[in-house]
Amino acid sequence: MEISFYVNFISFFLQVEKRRFNLQKTVLSPVVAGTSSHSYDRQLHLQCELSPGYYLVIPSTFLRDTEGDFLLRVLSSGPITLSEITSHQPLVNTSEDDVKGNWETREVKGQWKKDVNAGGSRNFPSYCLNPTIPFIVPSKARLVRVTLRQHCQGKHCHAIGFHVYMVRII
Repeated sequence: MEISFYVNFISFFLQVEKRRFNLQKTVLSPVVAGTSSHSYDRQLHLQCELSPGYYLVIPSTFLRDTEGDFLLRVLSSGPITLSEITSHQPLVNTSEDDVKGNWETREVKGQWKKDVNAGGSRNFPSYCLNPTIPFIVPSKARLVRVTLRQHCQGKHCHAIGFHVYMVRII
C-alpha cells in the first residue's frame, strides 16, 4: 500500500491538529535528537528524554531518490499523539517485548518514492521532501523511543537515519 505524505511546497507551512508551522524554519533549527549518521542497518533505535511539546520526525535515506518502504514506531512512557500529515491509515497500538514497563506505541508505515518524497540526507537541499511525521509529547510522557525500520532483503538495505525537531507553532 502506498502512503502519500503531503507537504505544501509553495509556502512550506504545514498544519498539524489545526496548528500551523513553517517546515523550512523547523528543519533549519537544531536537531533535538536523531541518528548521528545514516546506517545500513535494517533497524535504528534512539531513546531520549523530550520535554513536552510538538515535534517532527523526518526519516530519510542518505542518497536522494532512493526508494524503499519503512516503518516508524514511537514508544513512550506515557500517552502520546503521533500523526502522519496525510495518512488515512489508522494508528496501530502494539507492544514491544524488549521494553519494560507500560509503554504506549504508535507507528506509521510509509515509503520513499523517487521524485516524490525521497529527499535524501540533510546534505541535500531536497531534504524537506522527505516524509514528515509530527508527534506530540504531553507532560506525562517524557521518555520516548523512536525506531525506524526499513523493509529490505538480505544485504540490500539502504543507508537510513532520522532526525527529531522541536516545532515552533505559528
